[in-house]
Amino acid sequence: MEIFGYWGPEFNVNTRYERTGVVLEEGRIEILLKDSEKGVAGQFELKPEQHAQFSANKTNVQIQEVDTLLYTAWLDGKFVFDEIPFNELIRDVEHIYGIKIQVRDVSLLNQKVTGTLRNPIWKP
Repeated sequence: MEIFGYWGPEFNVNTRYERTGVVLEEGRIEILLKDSEKGVAGQFELKPEQHAQFSANKTNVQIQEVDTLLYTAWLDGKFVFDEIPFNELIRDVEHIYGIKIQVRDVSLLNQKVTGTLRNPIWKP
């Protein structure tokens, strides 16, 4: 993957769970997906407040409009989430903080949650 920025882009790239996500706050970026055999396997442009998600072994790219704060709050030592299933929140918190969370009431795992967590070890 190569990312080319134009007009002073501000963006965040995250690779987790065998998927790469790119969110653009400002400017414009062009992303080239490269294949070792075919060369450029995909190319797309991302506009402000868009999120692109793709995996290394596929050329399909999902692009959607997003609230960029959900992807960049970590810069301020926060983890912001909006209407995500509780099991995904647990998975992300476990991954970020290197901990294991046990839920006694499994009926809660599919409930959607919204909120903000502060990172107690984050230093500006």
